[in-house]
Amino acid sequence: MRTTPNDNDSQPRRRRAAGTDATAARPPPRRGAGKRSGSLLRHFAEASDAVFWLADLDAGRLLYVGPRFEALWGDTTQALLEDPACWNRAVLRPHAAQLPQPFFADDPTQGDSEREYRIRGRDGNVRWIRDRRFVLRSDSAGAHCIGGIAEDVTEHRERDARRAELLQREKESTQLLLRERDARAQAEHAAQAKDEFLSVVTHELRSPLNAIRGWSHVLRHSGGLLAPQIKALDAIDRNTQAQAHLVDDLLDSQRILCGKLELEISRVPLAALIEEAMETVRPAAQLKRLRLEASHDASIDMINVDPDRLRQAMVKLLSNAVKFTPEDGIVTVRSRRAGESLAIDVQDTGVVNVTMTLTAPGCPAAGSLPLEVEDKARDVSGVTDVKVDVVWDPPWTMDLMSDEAKLELGLL
Repeated sequence: MRTTPNDNDSQPRRRRAAGTDATAARPPPRRGAGKRSGSLLRHFAEASDAVFWLADLDAGRLLYVGPRFEALWGDTTQALLEDPACWNRAVLRPHAAQLPQPFFADDPTQGDSEREYRIRGRDGNVRWIRDRRFVLRSDSAGAHCIGGIAEDVTEHRERDARRAELLQREKESTQLLLRERDARAQAEHAAQAKDEFLSVVTHELRSPLNAIRGWSHVLRHSGGLLAPQIKALDAIDRNTQAQAHLVDDLLDSQRILCGKLELEISRVPLAALIEEAMETVRPAAQLKRLRLEASHDASIDMINVDPDRLRQAMVKLLSNAVKFTPEDGIVTVRSRRAGESLAIDVQDTGVVNVTMTLTAPGCPAAGSLPLEVEDKARDVSGVTDVKVDVVWDPPWTMDLMSDEAKLELGLL
């Protein structure tokens, strides 16, 4: 009988396929392989910077702890194996509640876990520990052992803290910069609004002043005026001129703050400037029967200065002296050299004694005020001790009006 090759080969192949088993095909484990693996794991744990440990949950016993424990905790591994509470005692109080008693007795049903806490070793150093735990189960899903790795993460923690501090500082700096920009923008807006307000106010003040002065001039030259009418016109002229000076002062102060004040320097005689300033306040001094006296240093003749600004400053000083000097008093103006500078003293017999100092003989730079006002040796005789502390304070007004009176006048 003729047979095919397939018929001859099919039966043996099926027998080999039926008899093949992957498990049976594996070679039996060599003797000592488990011990060799355990030895390798032990060498690995001992060479690591982390603390490896293993515990039997069923027996409640610590089986193994790596030698790195001694460097971090400061106790021996033998001491920990005999008394696992050594681990817990090193944990600082705020973090002690994170660990069970003993430290390895975690609930196996919770699975793997990770926690970080601080410890204080025998050397007194405080360290951050990252503790990772792994529950080891048998084939029947019953938990028999638990293993863990505890590593020192102090450097990581400190680096993260420094990074967070730098980020916080950068955030605060950014916020501070934004606030500063907002404040600067608000200040610039307020300054611009003030400039616009002063511009409008000075313009509105000049318009009625020009009308008052113009009509006063017309009335004065109309003729046939009686003495009381002439006196009234003199008072009108005097007060409109004072008001015009106040408006000019407002504009000058604004120019100074904005750095736009321009000086017109010229060579002028100092004595003539002082005389002009004294003539300006002489009518007010005569009303109080005050005597104006001048004393000039003969060695000082011509000076380089803005005559209008210097005259304005001296008129202010003389007006103050006339205002606060009692009747029949004396106001003295004296010019003198003070090293590289020129000093002009305005002194009175009242409570004010002011010295004005200006640089001479150089020509001051345009845009800067060529003088400084300095207070010196005020005589406060006749002023009680209670008033001495407030005599130089800026003027202020006490509100003596009742709320009822304000309501009647429409002020509330």
